Amino acid sequence: MKKHAFTLIELLVVIAINAILAAILFPVFAQAKMAAKKTAALSNIKQLGLANFMYMSDHDDVFAIGMGNDWWGPNTGAWTVDTQPYIKTYGLLLDPSDPKDLITWAPWMVSNLHNYGNPLPISFAANGAMKWSNAVTSWQVYGVMGLMQPSWIQRASASGTAVTQPAGTIMLAGRFEGNVDYGMGTFFCGVSWFDSEWNGGAGGLTPEGNVVDLTGRSRTGVPYVGPNGYVYNTNDHWGAVNLIYASQTPYVFVDGHAKMVPAIQTNPDGTNQPSQNMWDAYR
Repeated sequence: MKKHAFTLIELLVVIAINAILAAILFPVFAQAKMAAKKTAALSNIKQLGLANFMYMSDHDDVFAIGMGNDWWGPNTGAWTVDTQPYIKTYGLLLDPSDPKDLITWAPWMVSNLHNYGNPLPISFAANGAMKWSNAVTSWQVYGVMGLMQPSWIQRASASGTAVTQPAGTIMLAGRFEGNVDYGMGTFFCGVSWFDSEWNGGAGGLTPEGNVVDLTGRSRTGVPYVGPNGYVYNTNDHWGAVNLIYASQTPYVFVDGHAKMVPAIQTNPDGTNQPSQNMWDAYR
């Protein structure tokens, strides 16, 4: 009996079919993988919100602070440190899409990690945004978990009952390459002048759609570049929130619900329409 082998043309046809199938399926697999990461990120930030509620129930309905007075969480507190009894699992502080490198960290911390309690990268930051208040002639936190510096910042933490629009006020938002223990790595301060190599953690700007934001910084649509030349976003109107999920960011709000929201929708025009600023807990 005569044996038949594949001809060169038949082999090339099979290879071409496989290549076409791969070209069709690989993007589908990539989209499915990204969707799974998106779901995990939203679930994690939701769990972090619940941990903060448990903390508040044990502390007279008051949020944890964003970072303590000496900028070192283990010494004077930070929301990532204070809520650990309720979080327990470090993995909840991570977004699976976060590259988790140390590019935004202070060089002294990177070179001496073992001397500083081996701080870990985190993917979410608290709403600790602040602005100047003419009424008290001081900076004042208008988010919910800010920097505890009573000598020049008022109201570092919020009471849950004081938040005027809990369903529309951000508690936590996605921001890559922060750190769990030091400096601005745990919260959004809403100002750019903390962005420097010594601050040890991530850009501070919150989204702001207006030309000039509430701290007087001009937003021109240029890239937002932070420590070590790291580009947080290609448009400074988006602040430092991550936008990897189809230009959306995971948020958990003060009423406990979590969802993905485009950056500018959280504060489309803070100067002329302050009621739409989801970073302002007292609007």
